[in-house]
Amino acid sequence: MAHIKNKIVLSKFVFILLFTSCIAQTPPHKKEGIACCVETQLNSIGKFDATPSPVKGSKKYNLNRNSLSIDKERLTVNGTINLSASDSIKNWLRQINIDSIKVYNLNANNQSYFIVCSQMQAATGLATNFYNWLLVDAKKASIIGFNLMSLSDDIRMFYLKNGVFYSVLFCFGDDFYFKERDWNKPPIKVVTYKVEDNALKKVSQIDTFCKCQ
Repeated sequence: MAHIKNKIVLSKFVFILLFTSCIAQTPPHKKEGIACCVETQLNSIGKFDATPSPVKGSKKYNLNRNSLSIDKERLTVNGTINLSASDSIKNWLRQINIDSIKVYNLNANNQSYFIVCSQMQAATGLATNFYNWLLVDAKKASIIGFNLMSLSDDIRMFYLKNGVFYSVLFCFGDDFYFKERDWNKPPIKVVTYKVEDNALKKVSQIDTFCKCQ
């Protein structure tokens, strides 16, 4: 009986090992293939009041000491207010690939935001197709949203329109995970949010297909 139990345990272990290996070996597929889908959706929105511009850092990981500073333990706005008090933000800082960080600033209509984009640390499988976004209200020195996953790193997904801050995020549709995958025409969810009361509020969701050929 013990021998049979050991065989069952060994079989389960082998299955888990093979399953994990398959996920890890899933190649990153055409991230750039989402670009035309992003272009179509953003063009449908019309003209923006403003879109973010890149922030130039004074040194590595310290992106303009008078605005936003990022390292593995701290995220500080305007040089004085530390946003790393919560464990969730500390965990986020440790999970991102700090070498891939890009920071943008959106200033218009007496509003100011920092928008941070990064790839995930040691991402494997489908996770390699996603970018992780962090949104910060620079004036209030408060986090609006983090761990916002999108298949695109196009900064135009974040914009001001009629004085309201919007974000448009792209992810795979449910059918992509549960049916046969078509990388040439993947089902895509396009989710739009707006900032309301210093938090992201979902405005709409579109289920579509992204076909770039």
